[in-house]
Parts: sequence; C-alpha cells; structure tokens
Amino acid sequence: MKMGAKKRFRFEELLIAAVVIASLATLAAPRIAMSQPSYKTNACQANIVLLNAKIDQYYRDTGHWPGSLDELVVEGYLPDGLPKCPYGETYLIGPEHYIAEHKH
Repeated sequence: MKMGAKKRFRFEELLIAAVVIASLATLAAPRIAMSQPSYKTNACQANIVLLNAKIDQYYRDTGHWPGSLDELVVEGYLPDGLPKCPYGETYLIGPEHYIAEHKH
C-alpha cells in the first residue's frame, strides 16, 4: 500500500510540474511573438546605419557621392553585397545623399 501512495505522489508532482511549465509557456508566448517585429526593425535600422557609413566613407575617399548603392558594391565598399531589408523593402539613396529611414 505504501508503494501505491508513493507512485501516486510522484505522479501528482509530475502533474503539478507540467501545469507550472504550461502556465509559464502561456505567459512567454505573447512576448516571443511580439519580439519578432522589433528584431526586424532593429535589423533594418542597423542596415541603414551601415549603408550611410559606407556612403560617408565613399564620399571621403572619392570627393563625390555615389550615384547608386550598386556603386558601393562595385567599388568594394560592400564586399558582401547590399544588405537586404528584413521587410523586403529596397534601400534607396535620398536627395540628401543618404538612406532615409522607412516605415514598415
């Protein structure tokens, strides 16, 4: 009889642990879902900062602004190619010779 009580007690512990884990998972799920858009926005902003720094470097080296972002790739300022916007947008050089931040 003691054996049965011992097994039941372990099952109850396991059941309580499963309920606690499930409760924590339901609390964490919305935070995980909300973090994905901010990750994409941060990646996009980091790409814009990188591109603007490379445009500055190109201007300091050559004395003129690049005509396009492809020029930075051809001239070796972006050896890995143009970074891609995580939202699928295209980065463009604006009238002030820099990449403008765009809304998603």
